[in-house]
Amino acid sequence: MLIHGREVHFLLTVGATKKIARLCPDNDIQNISLIFEAKDTDKMIDTLAALAETMSEGYEKQQKYINPSYKPQPLTQEEVLSLTINELSDLQNELMNEIGAGMATDVDAEPEKTKLKKTDEATE
Repeated sequence: MLIHGREVHFLLTVGATKKIARLCPDNDIQNISLIFEAKDTDKMIDTLAALAETMSEGYEKQQKYINPSYKPQPLTQEEVLSLTINELSDLQNELMNEIGAGMATDVDAEPEKTKLKKTDEATE
């Protein structure tokens, strides 16, 4: 996402997840959408700024880990607070998409063994 003339990336790392969970009701990242349903605009904007900073930092730290000569330049809360309302809305959408992608699981589960037994018994 282009913010103040520079490309900013966001990533839901384990460290970012830990920090974001602390911002959520009951310290549960699954409750993140509740933050944006609240009527407290001040708290919602502060949380969104913290969320953006944290996920930008997650991306930048990962880049530094991959390439030790990389110079991290994470987005700051002050930069977020200087955005227009439309830009903030775009940022919120970007962050929520990244969180959704980061929390998605691509694990193929094996069928339950009890179902296999019943199927096997039915074919005998």
